[in-house]
Order: sequence, then C-alpha cells, then structure tokens
Amino acid sequence: MTAQLDRRLPDLLRSRTTDVIDEIERDFRLRTPGIADTWEAATSWSLRAIIDETITGFLDELTCEPPTWSSATSLYRRLGAELGNQERDLEQLQTALQVGGQVATRRFISAAYRHGWSEQVLATLTDHLFALISTAAEAANQGYLRQQGQVVTDRDRHRTSLRHLLIRDREPELDEIHEAARAASWPVPKRIAVLALARDDRRCQAILPPDVLIDWEASTPYLIVPDPDRPQLIRQLVNLTRQRHVAIGPTAAVTRGAHSLHWASYAITLIERGILPAARGIRCVEHAATISASMAEDLMDASAQELLGELATLPPQRAQPLLETLLAYLECGGNALVAGERLGIHSQTVRYRLRRITELMGRPIDDPDRRLDLMSIVNWQCRTITGTQVA
Repeated sequence: MTAQLDRRLPDLLRSRTTDVIDEIERDFRLRTPGIADTWEAATSWSLRAIIDETITGFLDELTCEPPTWSSATSLYRRLGAELGNQERDLEQLQTALQVGGQVATRRFISAAYRHGWSEQVLATLTDHLFALISTAAEAANQGYLRQQGQVVTDRDRHRTSLRHLLIRDREPELDEIHEAARAASWPVPKRIAVLALARDDRRCQAILPPDVLIDWEASTPYLIVPDPDRPQLIRQLVNLTRQRHVAIGPTAAVTRGAHSLHWASYAITLIERGILPAARGIRCVEHAATISASMAEDLMDASAQELLGELATLPPQRAQPLLETLLAYLECGGNALVAGERLGIHSQTVRYRLRRITELMGRPIDDPDRRLDLMSIVNWQCRTITGTQVA
C-alpha cells in the first residue's frame, strides 16, 4: 500500500545529497573502468552533473501526487538523443541508472532504521525510485531512437547524393567527391568498381559492408565498391547479393564510376541474351573481346559472311561443333592435339573437322594476316549461337 509521504522528507534527504552523488559516481567508475570518461567525451554532460540533476528532480517531485518525473523525462530524452547522434548505445546509461538505484535503495534502508520510518514509507520511496528509473530509461530510449532515425535519414540522403555523383556521366571533380563523402561519412578510396545486378524480384537481405554504396531502385541495380582489387571481398559481395547474375565492371579511378557502371550494366544485358555465360560474378575485363564485338554486331556479322564463307550459312546445330573446334584450334596455337584435349574429343576428329571447315570457308585457316580477325569473329559466332539457343 502506498503511504502519504511527509512533506519534510525531501529536505531531510537533501542534506545527504552530496554523499549520495559521491557514492553513485564512485560505484559506477569502479564497475565500469574508463567507461565514464569515454561516455562524457561523447556528450555535453559530466557524469556527476547527470547524477545531481536526477536526484534533484526526484526530490522535487517526491511528494507530488502522483509524481510525473517530468524533469527526468526531459533530461534523459536529451541524453538519449546525444548518444544517438554519436551512434553509441545506451548500455552505459542504463548501467548508471542501475548503480544509482542500488545506492539509493541502500541509503533508504539505512535512513529508515535511523529515523524509524514505517515499512509503508520505505516501500513508497522504493516504488517512486524505480518508477523514476523506468521513466528515465524509457525517455532515453525514445530520444535515442528518434535521433537515430534522423541520423539514418540524413546519412542515407547524403549517401544517395554521393552515389549519384560517383556515377554521373559528366566526370565529377575530386574536390566534389571529397565534399560529398565527408557529408556521407564515406572514406574516399583511390579506385572503385561497380557491380551491376540483374533486375530480380529478390532483394538482398544481408548486411553489406558499410563502405559499399548500393542502389536497388536503378533500372539496373548496382553496388559501388571501394578498393575493389580484393578477390575475397568481391566474392563475398557476389554471394551476399544472391542475385541470378552479377557483372563486375572494370576497376577505375574514383572519378570514373560511370565508366565502370556502363560496362557492368552492358555485361548484364549480354548475360541475359546468353552472349556471356550465365555465371554469377562475370568480370568485364575477362570478356573484353566478346563485349567489344557486341558493340559492332553488324560489322561482325558482315565479316563472318566474308571470312567464313558457307560455314556462316549453316544451321546453328551444324555450325556450332565446327565453330567451337575452329576456335579451340586457334586458341591452342594451331595444335590439334591440345585442341582435342580441351574439347574432350580425339585429335583425329579435330583434324577431320578442320578439313571440313577449310572446304566450307574456301580459304586456309592458318593465314597469319587474318588470324586475329578470324579468332574474334569465330568467338562472336559461338557466342551468338549460344545466345540464340538460350532465347
């Protein structure tokens, strides 16, 4: 049962306020060595000032019916907001409240014996104390969450602006990037790469590294990866995205993000057409010949008609094994034995197909002046046949 407290009680307790503050501060610093100094550096408050204002607010409202703890609510809401702004958690503040409650409870019990307080008075004091602690903790949490929401909103807005700047068609100045990066709390790397993702119904639910910038809403979603020349990091990001197709643009200076995004996005379209292999984590630089050929499809098709002769007119199912054999033979330096091992067929089969290819082309396949053109065109023909079959 709650007892009516004597209105002289707050003045009696105030006479021992300094001792209580000393004990709470001492106990907190002993329990959490070094934490108080770190925490004080993150806020505009000293630990002692917080304890003093909390006790003062408690005593001011102790005999109110009922106490509202408005002073504590205001104080701890501001404290929570400051910790949220510094992106620190509330654990230290909650520990301080627990220590304060323990010290105050011991003091109340001692005073009850000394002054002959009834059990009802001691119970009422204790109930008010823990109501105050609960109110303070909730106010701190509200201030923290409100400020965290604002911090996240501001950071997201700045990171969005930075992301758009990094992939802008008109190459940004390095000073522009540094200014935007400071606002977004993003350390500026020397080089970046852009990973383009196939548009998918699924969205990555994994937590990505904080320095990776991502845009899921773009027509081709993408990640901007700082210092990308780390194979383990790229593999981790490809796995985390869980997308069907991921294309990795060329590594570029931080001012040339649009360049990397362009080729990564273009590679995604080639993957979806079946021109590039449907594997996750395609690197543009490893498929430069195919990507380059795709930029001049009309020229490649016209060149195929001229250079390959009747081989270019065969139905895809008949042309494919011959073209794949010719490509392997050219890539293996004109060695039929090695080409057969790569294709998993006998070298005599390779030689038979080469004779057939020569007949269809109406020209030798070992002409050194046309070797590079022939290899590029045959590679393109193989890719487009595969793409036709995929479609």
